[in-house]
Amino acid sequence: MIEEKNIVKKIEKIFCVLLDNDSKYLRWNSKKPFIDFEFNIAYSLFSEIGKEFDIKVIFAKYSDYSNGFIKKYWFFEKKWEKSNNKVKPNLFYDKFPMTKEGISLKKKLSKKNILFNSFELELFCKDKYLQSKKFPEFSPKTFLIKNNKDFLKSFKKIESEKIILKPRYGLGSKGIKIFDKKEKIRKQNFSEDYILQEFIDTSKGIPELNINGVHDLRCVVVNGKICFSFVRIPKKGLIASIHRGGKAINVRVPKKVFLMVKKIDFFMKFFGNRFYSVDVFFSNNKYYLVELNSKPGFGVGVEFGFTKKEEELMKIVFKEIVSKHFYY
Repeated sequence: MIEEKNIVKKIEKIFCVLLDNDSKYLRWNSKKPFIDFEFNIAYSLFSEIGKEFDIKVIFAKYSDYSNGFIKKYWFFEKKWEKSNNKVKPNLFYDKFPMTKEGISLKKKLSKKNILFNSFELELFCKDKYLQSKKFPEFSPKTFLIKNNKDFLKSFKKIESEKIILKPRYGLGSKGIKIFDKKEKIRKQNFSEDYILQEFIDTSKGIPELNINGVHDLRCVVVNGKICFSFVRIPKKGLIASIHRGGKAINVRVPKKVFLMVKKIDFFMKFFGNRFYSVDVFFSNNKYYLVELNSKPGFGVGVEFGFTKKEEELMKIVFKEIVSKHFYY
């Protein structure tokens, strides 16, 4: 008689990165999912690290989500592959926009506690005006702008020679305008909320980090710990955006910035597990809070030669946040 043994099937743990529907973020009819080489490398590395925690990482468009299931997705298994087999992820990382449909889905996932960062954390990180009110000691002088009357009234209250206008909930440096107070200012049209801020002149760099010229400094934070930091330098102009051709340099965190982040995270910890970034400017011997970002992403280290630093960040993200959502 052959003794039967109970065989326990190992349940696969799935972490799904949900991306924008735009084809530049995720392509189905291609050999690799992303247009940018650094994303393909960074997210393949992210997937490999996931395996160390017995977690499968998949990538899909948020339109491919329905009732808890993903109908098609990309994944990395020695090479990039794709699947049409429907799966039910245990956890989602929402890297898609705050559209009406996007907000609805984020709320649903957050309510089920299967969202990587809480929806409340993302709302706060999107709101530049609320950040300036919560952290006035670090923020440039800031005014909420809803119409042209607000714009003209607040314009007169700012003393800097230049003034910067930003969408209140904007991202990726989109919609930013810089005005010179000496020039005649034309009437502006506002279809959404904006903020008007004094202009922080960063042209003298960060001497203690040997950074020359216009810049911003990003600190990536995981549950209160700064795990990754780099300075972004614009290719030209005043906006330090990698998407506009700027470059990034890995740097240590200055003491004043460390103390700033510590105070900011004292508030942020009430959102629970958290992965976000703090962007700062340096001017006149002071560091200023530019904005918080709830979706720092990966790929910068790969593109600019400090992949190991980014790899360390990925491991901390899995250890401190992702793995805590699964039962072992």
